[in-house]
Amino acid sequence: MSGILYLFSRDSEEIVAFHNLFSSDYSIFVCSDLHQLEGINDGTFFVGKSLAFGKDRDEFLKAGKPFLFGGFGAPSSRTCIIGENVPKKCLDGRLGIVGTSKIMETIRRKVELAATTNLPVLILGESGSGKSFIAERIHEISPRCGMPFFGVNMASVIDSACESELFGVEAGTFTEVREREGIFSAASGGTLFLDEIGDVSLRMQGTLLDVIERGEFRRVGSTESTKSDARLIFATNADLKSKIAAKEFRLDLFYRIANIVIEVPPLRERREDIQMLAEVYLRSVGSGVSLSPSACDVLRESDWPGNIRQMQNTLNRAILNCGGTGEILPQHIEIY
Repeated sequence: MSGILYLFSRDSEEIVAFHNLFSSDYSIFVCSDLHQLEGINDGTFFVGKSLAFGKDRDEFLKAGKPFLFGGFGAPSSRTCIIGENVPKKCLDGRLGIVGTSKIMETIRRKVELAATTNLPVLILGESGSGKSFIAERIHEISPRCGMPFFGVNMASVIDSACESELFGVEAGTFTEVREREGIFSAASGGTLFLDEIGDVSLRMQGTLLDVIERGEFRRVGSTESTKSDARLIFATNADLKSKIAAKEFRLDLFYRIANIVIEVPPLRERREDIQMLAEVYLRSVGSGVSLSPSACDVLRESDWPGNIRQMQNTLNRAILNCGGTGEILPQHIEIY
């Protein structure tokens, strides 16, 4: 059995936490801890812990059926549901991806799909829209969740150092150079997130294409190949189709990395999610403040060219402007 294990309060349909459920044998669930809302820590972290099913185990294991489980030996006061037929209001923050818009539900489904495979993923979206967050969620609900997650901003790596950064360096390659592990090796068994792949030089694009096709790489200065066991996720804010037309991005590399494509919309295209995003962020930073209805209107009316990152910075200023207590009003919001 596989899927998502949702944890609810007994007294309401509000989701408390959720876990990745990727195997079970009727007596033991192997789960990875994903996310707990509002900082709740109720002892529900369990990996290989026995669950309390009662007599009719098969019935309790059906998707959508609630069951009780033993946290760390003591029965929990929470209710678990395996992820089908879950009330919609409980799914608005599923996987930590906040929003009720149709596009965000599509993204959640794609994230869940991507987590079930090792195929490369390409995440597209404007700067600040949450591409790295999506990459982390894919890793955290995949069977690789217990292994390393490495993220590299390829735009910040100079071309001459790119191969040594990614693949490592053999000892003695250059004068007084010691052996150095590359990120591909460090991420073995886990996930390697290469952000801003659209900014990589054509020369390095060819090298990456070769690594993806052969499934192995060589350290700089080495004649021996090393098998690559890192799951690859790529992201860019560039228009890759325009870059391909301008011969600035290789079409064959695009086909290799675009097995699963997730397009993250800019905030202005999902204004219905802005209030929820803002409220979740205010809770996550422990601000102790709330948003007035008129302040919500101000946030919804902004185009947010910097997307979620810009809105979060705006909310940080608003918390300071309102004195850190009470309610954020329109006069407390300064958008830059």
